[in-house]
Amino acid sequence: MSRPVAFVLAGGQSRRFGCDKAQVQVGHRTMLDHVVAAVQPVVDAVAVVGGVGALPDGAQPVPDLRPGGGAVLAVVAANRAWPGRDWLLLGCDLPYLDTSLLAWLARPLAESALVRLPVLGARHQYLVSFWSAAAAPVFETGLAQGIESLRAIVRTLRTELDDEAAMLAAGLDPACLADVDTPADLRPDRQSS
Repeated sequence: MSRPVAFVLAGGQSRRFGCDKAQVQVGHRTMLDHVVAAVQPVVDAVAVVGGVGALPDGAQPVPDLRPGGGAVLAVVAANRAWPGRDWLLLGCDLPYLDTSLLAWLARPLAESALVRLPVLGARHQYLVSFWSAAAAPVFETGLAQGIESLRAIVRTLRTELDDEAAMLAAGLDPACLADVDTPADLRPDRQSS
């Protein structure tokens, strides 16, 4: 069985942050560098969808279907570049990601499930998720129907949810899933990584 690929979304407009989050330094690396470094040991390839600026070593660019068009269009673009593969879907604004949590998230899905989402509190983590290759046609159909919401796509699928208790029971730290939407979200205790 082949390992999954990673689709890292870097084409957002970062309105709340005020500049391109992917290129913001956290410690000695950009947020995008942190995400790619965390996921590379778990996957066969890393595709960075959209965005501008230098890519980390080993990451491969995938152009957005429509720059700034959102996650559904980005996933369709990535699946067209990497057809038939299970994938980890990650935002570029996850500078605290842990490789062991990503490996745990990418474990095989139950037979009927097409996606696995971590849940922190009551919040589903859509941009730290694991998808079956069988979900790709749902994205294509959704796009053809004008559906551009990742949440709307997920609602149509059998989904596995991993809550904080499951992560803790597996010896994992759910705090590593914290994303950065504004400069205030950067954790001062993690700036030196």
